[in-house]
Amino acid sequence: MRLHLALLLKLLEELESYGTSAERDPQSDSSASQPQWCGVCCSEYSSSLSSHLSSTLHLFSLRRAPPTPYYCLPPSSNSYKIMVRCGWEPGPGLGPEGEGPKQPVPTVLKRDQEGLGYGHMKRAKVTHFQPRDSAAVKRPSQEKQEGRGKGERKEDSRRKEQRDKTWERDFRASFYL
Repeated sequence: MRLHLALLLKLLEELESYGTSAERDPQSDSSASQPQWCGVCCSEYSSSLSSHLSSTLHLFSLRRAPPTPYYCLPPSSNSYKIMVRCGWEPGPGLGPEGEGPKQPVPTVLKRDQEGLGYGHMKRAKVTHFQPRDSAAVKRPSQEKQEGRGKGERKEDSRRKEQRDKTWERDFRASFYL
């Protein structure tokens, strides 16, 4: 415990004196050349405290737990909680051996009525729109159809008008038997 306090005090002194003077203190040179014991690494070091604390040996000896991976589902969501209750662990991947995918499968949002694989390929994404986005689920407008000329649209409107007239005539005729 005393060793840790001494190391922390040295570290604080070193941080406070950093950049204040270009010349080194003769005491710090003598203490830096003397080997010092690190309780975390269980080894001696003769370099400065800051360089030892950032050394690979010291960092590996800390044995920090690996960070928990981030998934698209936050831990507060119901889906996440259900999966944990069913025995899923957040660290490994899906599947019996835990070697399956860890991230959601990217998909392509299909909004047309063309066949699968028809036309140009769209880029696959994990999320296509923000949550509760009502504009995202709205169907594309049928008024503006690509690839149709003015003559075809005009002919379609004539046919629709003729159908409406025929329906109206039949409707009126049904009441005058």
